[in-house]
Formats: sequence, C-alpha cells, structure tokens
Amino acid sequence: SLTRTFKVSNNSAAKMRLTWTVYGKSQVNHKAENRQYVNLAVCKSRGAPDPFKAAPAATDEEAEDQEDSEDDMPFNFQMWSAPPPKVEDTFAMPLTGELPLSVEPPEALLAAHGSAIFTVTMKASKATA
Repeated sequence: SLTRTFKVSNNSAAKMRLTWTVYGKSQVNHKAENRQYVNLAVCKSRGAPDPFKAAPAATDEEAEDQEDSEDDMPFNFQMWSAPPPKVEDTFAMPLTGELPLSVEPPEALLAAHGSAIFTVTMKASKATA
C-alpha cells in the first residue's frame, strides 16, 4: 500500500465542513441520459417567520429596517453534488468490492482560517505486469 498526507486550509472567515467520498473514474464518467449532477434546495432559515403567512402591517421605520437587513432572509439556498450512479469497477477490491483508495478522516470541520491534515491510502487491487 502507498500512503500520503496532505493539508487542507480554510482561508475564509467562516467555518467549513469537508467530506471526502471516493468514486471510480468509470462511475464519475458515466453518462446516463437522466443523470442528475447537482441538487439545489430552498431551505427555511431557523427561527425565521413563515414568509407566506400574512404578516401584521409594519410602520414605515420597521419596513426600512427590514429592507436593510439581509441576514434575516426567511430562506437559504443549499447546493450539493448528486452521487454518481452505481457502476461495477474493475479495480475494486476482490473481497469487499470497495475502491482501493481511502481518505482518513472521511470528514472534518475546519475552523475559520484553520486547517486539517488528511491521509490518503492506496492499496493494490490487482497484480500488474
């Protein structure tokens, strides 16, 4: 087996969750006609009032305060990649069917301006000439 380490740094002022999932090349390159690559969702913000419920009439001053505040939006957008379809990989490990590459830890929470170290391990799944 071959092992390497690498460091990922978060240069933003917000914390970031990083998750690793390993897919085989044939699985990533699979081009089904109905394949969905990205998911988008509108999610209600925590503690935000229901925007479709009739709100009491606001005074002019309250209306101006609401227009200036972008942090109090009732909805947030989330976007994430859709997992590729299952495809049998010729390089999968014979006994487990898993790919011969793994990343540890599989998930990390990076603090603002923080970093984390990951280890990648690759095992030989087939004898090559």
